Amino acid sequence: MIRCETYRDNELQIPHGRFAWYNNSGHIDSTGLVSFGKKDGYWEYKRPDGTTISVVHFNSGKRIWTRNYDTRTVYYTDGRPDEPMDALFFMKNNFTSDNKPPEFKGGVRGWINYLEKNLETPGRFRQIFGPGTKGTVVVSFKVDTIGAVSELNIDKSVEWSVDMETLRVFKRSPKWEPAIQNGKIVSYYHRQSITHVIN
Repeated sequence: MIRCETYRDNELQIPHGRFAWYNNSGHIDSTGLVSFGKKDGYWEYKRPDGTTISVVHFNSGKRIWTRNYDTRTVYYTDGRPDEPMDALFFMKNNFTSDNKPPEFKGGVRGWINYLEKNLETPGRFRQIFGPGTKGTVVVSFKVDTIGAVSELNIDKSVEWSVDMETLRVFKRSPKWEPAIQNGKIVSYYHRQSITHVIN
């Protein structure tokens, strides 16, 4: 995949929705939301190996703050002093023993069975690459409070047909058991690697 762009109109003149650009190794270079042609919400910028360089928060095209993962600092545009990320961001992820991540019904074995039963290796991928080829797609997704899978994104692309087949199977996934944090059911963002092999 080279890029993923979303538009509001049929003429593709009004950027609106999720955008993602990929580097030559298939990893996301940058991704985020656009609202009526302006960056909005959180944009993530990555290195060629897929690790995050920074996250920038936009509001209708205006940068609000930047989290720099190299300096581990949050930089603001409104005059507030810079803050260390550890104090601001990672404190939000305090967990108690009352937690569990989302789980596919049947656990890991159930998830593997679901993938083996439903995932197909596309003919296009077979024709382009031939026997013995492996390709690992990395998908990020949300499991919401009722266990539904949504907000699917390709974090590492292999080839268009493989990426789309992976998304198809995730979209059809039965509901999961939702995550629990501090005793409450919460939405949870998850990443999963899926390897396609041409035998």
